[in-house]
Amino acid sequence: MHIFLLEELKTNLNSKLLSEKAPFRQLELLNNFFEKVLSTNDENILEIFLVEFSLIYKTCIANLRVLGLNPYETESKLNLTKRIWHKNNTILSPELTNEFERIEQEIKIVKASLNGEIVAHDKNLLSFPVSIQNNGNKENYGQIETFTIKIYKNSSLKENKFLIVPSTEKFEKRFEEQVKIAWEIAINHLKTYYKKPNNYHEIVLVFSHKFANIEGYSLGFAISLGFIQELFKFYNTSLSLSLNGNVTFTGGFNSDKSIKSIGEEIITQKIETVFFSPFNYFALPDADLISAKSRLNELQIKFPKKKLKIINIQDFDDLINHRQIIKINKTKISVRTKKYLQKNSIAIALLVIILILIGFYFTTSIDNNPNEFKIVGRTVNVTNKYGKILWSFNENHDEKTRTIYGDNYQRIFDIDNDGINEVILAHEALENRDMENQGRIACFNSNKELLWKYKFRDSVLTKNESYKDRYTSRIIDIVPIHGKNVIIAISRHVFFPSVIYKIDAANGQRLKGSIWSQGHFNSGKVADFNNDGKYDVFIGGINNGLESAFGLLTTLDTIDCQTPTLAKYMFQNIKVGDFTKFILFPKTDLCKLYENRFNGTIDVQYYKETKTFEIGTNEYYPNKIMGPQYMISKELDSVWIQIGDDFQFVRDSLVNKNLLKPPYTNDPAYSKILVDNLKMWNGEKFVKISAKD
Repeated sequence: MHIFLLEELKTNLNSKLLSEKAPFRQLELLNNFFEKVLSTNDENILEIFLVEFSLIYKTCIANLRVLGLNPYETESKLNLTKRIWHKNNTILSPELTNEFERIEQEIKIVKASLNGEIVAHDKNLLSFPVSIQNNGNKENYGQIETFTIKIYKNSSLKENKFLIVPSTEKFEKRFEEQVKIAWEIAINHLKTYYKKPNNYHEIVLVFSHKFANIEGYSLGFAISLGFIQELFKFYNTSLSLSLNGNVTFTGGFNSDKSIKSIGEEIITQKIETVFFSPFNYFALPDADLISAKSRLNELQIKFPKKKLKIINIQDFDDLINHRQIIKINKTKISVRTKKYLQKNSIAIALLVIILILIGFYFTTSIDNNPNEFKIVGRTVNVTNKYGKILWSFNENHDEKTRTIYGDNYQRIFDIDNDGINEVILAHEALENRDMENQGRIACFNSNKELLWKYKFRDSVLTKNESYKDRYTSRIIDIVPIHGKNVIIAISRHVFFPSVIYKIDAANGQRLKGSIWSQGHFNSGKVADFNNDGKYDVFIGGINNGLESAFGLLTTLDTIDCQTPTLAKYMFQNIKVGDFTKFILFPKTDLCKLYENRFNGTIDVQYYKETKTFEIGTNEYYPNKIMGPQYMISKELDSVWIQIGDDFQFVRDSLVNKNLLKPPYTNDPAYSKILVDNLKMWNGEKFVKISAKD
């Protein structure tokens, strides 16, 4: 593209950026322009324009928030932005790199929510979805705005004073109307519990982001609840209001306090905004329920795992009394007393606080019931529910590994149902010379006294080799079976044998039934997947003989058995199990390129809502854990694939270099290649699995 044409486009871009304040739209405009700059393949031109637009680019990225946006579309724009900037690292600041990382983390949060996960949310922040219109473009998009409210006493006031932060020159008329109606509703509600409040107050509304000028009727619900919440605190009433769960609001009030409809066009946009956020509850006017549900159903076709429940509100009483979204509790006496004393007598307040601290210290000191693990480096602290450290132990794994996979190595569980928890440990960091206990599973009481220990020592034979006594152990789960609390455990030999077995949690005694694998078992889940009253295990691993990752589903009531494999890897005197399903996952072309003997499995999940298993493979790309995610129907007879960006980026770059053959990774033809190479054991041989329609 000619430089003069780029100058013309630059002038046009500057004009649009002056009128367009929304970060997401600014990013679109900047990316569109720099795509054309990149097409020149001239690094000097790129640097000139990047320097010129660096400030607004960095400001745009710093202000960009993902909650409310389709994470996949945002990710695409972010990847293009990163490619543009990485073309010229000389002006790529650490601050911008940090913002990229923040946005990527927000994208992960929204993706996790779309995948059915419940994401933690700050319950102290009220929120509502806002619609942002692109200037010169009828297409709108949404964002989630959060805010807090503070109320102050000011005896000099002759009317209520409302302050907005960030400041605005003038209230939009409809917004001002909603603030005043919501305040009147809140004050009237307060008078039920506090008869004579002050005539006037100073109220400060602090918005977290201020994406656009706040206008319209749709934040009346949220502000009225915020006003009540803070008035209860301000007047130290016997009640307190809090949000119950991940909930956001839209909707406002007419002058007669009845609920005002949002309208089909606006509610459709807002339901989409909330859908692409971590919220699981959305309160809205009853009149807008049909339109909202219609759009929600459309969105859930593409993202069926997203958990979003619409709460339709008919009037204010319905809003304030809806216990799925609002909690109204009695304020703790200690909290009310503290506030009262702060306003009256410092001396009495100090005395009461001292007494409270003494009581708290006494309570926390005598509580020796293990409640939680706190991990610091390679030290694991066992704490009570107040955070007091009861005792500590060292661990083989670093803090990150222990935090992610801690359940495989440590559990707090009441083994005898007496109300006092015990601590169960696997793969402890023992002294190297303590070979007698290496690889054991051990149970300790609250005083770190050893109650029992179990070390797996079974011998197993192949045609040419014998394996025994060099096992490490880990915990899959603890479940009730036939009236006992049973530990489902894995022991893995230093070479390839691996076994699933059961231990009585009360005494450490081994129970009947073992499932052997000619390669290491990895992550697994235990549940009654088919609702037959028996616990099953779904687990991934590696089969050394077949040189492939596998997924296994079988009942835990099975007798001693082993997985199918090649003859020279078969264990002697152990039959092949009659498993519910045994699936082999093919090595990808990337795995073969790096001459890996086999691929492996990583995390395993089961989603009750969709009755779907998920198992990821690791294709052993250097220094990275990545590979396709296989989504499998409950019956394990139909499979479809999801592929993450890391694997796609690496593999596609190798396709571009002619090191791997097409198709590209996101081409359905590539997923079909993988699915067509899946194999399932039918009791006699391996057969193919059909792809999901």
